[in-house]
Amino acid sequence: MKVSRFIQSICLIFSLLIFVGCDEIQKIIDELKQPPSVIAPQLQPISTEQEIKPFLGSQGPNCPIDDFDIPGEGYKAYGMSGGITALGASMPVEGETRAPQKSMDDIAALVDLGGLEQSAALIILDDFNGSVSTSIPSVFAIGKEVFSLLDSTLSSDLATRATEIEQITQQLEARKQLSHGAMVLNHSLSLLQELESRQTLFGDYGKLESDGLVEYKTQKDSLLLVQGVDTEDLDTSFIATRLEDTLDDLKLNKGIGRIAVNMSFAIVPCGVLQDFQASDIPDFESYAKKLADANKASLQGAYTEAEFLEIITELISTPNGNDPLIQFIERQKEFSRGDSQVYVASSGNYGLPYSMYLGAVENIVSVSASRSEDPNSKKSFSNKGEVMEVGAWFRLRGVAEFRDIQPTDVIYAGTSYSAPNVSVFSALDLMQSTPKCSPDQTSKSNLVQLNGSSQPVFNDKVFASAVSGC
Repeated sequence: MKVSRFIQSICLIFSLLIFVGCDEIQKIIDELKQPPSVIAPQLQPISTEQEIKPFLGSQGPNCPIDDFDIPGEGYKAYGMSGGITALGASMPVEGETRAPQKSMDDIAALVDLGGLEQSAALIILDDFNGSVSTSIPSVFAIGKEVFSLLDSTLSSDLATRATEIEQITQQLEARKQLSHGAMVLNHSLSLLQELESRQTLFGDYGKLESDGLVEYKTQKDSLLLVQGVDTEDLDTSFIATRLEDTLDDLKLNKGIGRIAVNMSFAIVPCGVLQDFQASDIPDFESYAKKLADANKASLQGAYTEAEFLEIITELISTPNGNDPLIQFIERQKEFSRGDSQVYVASSGNYGLPYSMYLGAVENIVSVSASRSEDPNSKKSFSNKGEVMEVGAWFRLRGVAEFRDIQPTDVIYAGTSYSAPNVSVFSALDLMQSTPKCSPDQTSKSNLVQLNGSSQPVFNDKVFASAVSGC
């Protein structure tokens, strides 16, 4: 990054002055960049069956997580599981629920819909619940079962309701009728579908269910391809390869180099995910507290319990070593050879004062969630992000053959859905001959020190204001 390039530029002069080679200088700098050793070489896991190594510099694999995998404590306060719940009298929904038309109106105000002259693609990189090991097909489409998954028989007690909804969603996942990726893709398509009524886009949904692919045409014969890409149960090295294959296919076979990539997930050491799943702990925050408690012996009087909990939380939300997916994205941004790529990630739903990775990466736009009735106010469950966009509450609406389904009582919220609002804008902006917000303008520039590691400043800037500053 900027520091590294500066180091390289002075390295030769410095080496001439002290007769030390550049390799030695870089080695010293790399050692200085390592975070301080604040706890034992290996955390004691919650489950004795698992081993976790959530340390920067470790070579262990990293895995994606979303709200279906590790829920946040704040969700349960709204009776949600996986960001989904039911609209009811006892549901503490602030203000209006949001229809796709309202979100699309906001996006349309930021982009010239008459200038969609270039072809572009929107990739939804997410967990579509397929299985590479058993050849189980991915779940790309939201079916009728999901629209009726919640009814008036749910408990009025929010904690109980969250448990009931979790059981229902798990059953739908097991029957291959629901996935986190399908929810994110459906949300994105419900926004773009609004442009069909304006005669701006014309969609072909024939390959949605089988391949997660929707092709939109404009009156100017340019294309917008929306493609779901399944992360399945893979670690980030395999996901990076799958993303690379998708990008190559778009560029080489379809001639599309203007691409927005939505990633509504975070990445953590796979050992953290496995340890959490092996435990009976209900949410991320409780897991961090239990893990800190299990490792109190490592305190040695150096930190207060609150400080130690903060350190543990950051460690388990930081990917191991040089993550292959992050490295691939950084290479793509640096060597795109004239292609325009924008990467967008959700900040996370754990109420943290910073974004989780991938959103913490310099070349990835991190999106937090604001309230529907007040876009200047962040939702309590949302992590902080680089920009803030509406993330609550959305009514589940149908697309493709289910587009005529009336608004249901199924509502959903989270940074998983504020991020695709930004991604849809980015894809439409890339279709302009001269995009308003070029990919170069999406890089973070300000860094602060947080517990010994570099983290971007997350100011939750309202997205519309951020676009006006492009």
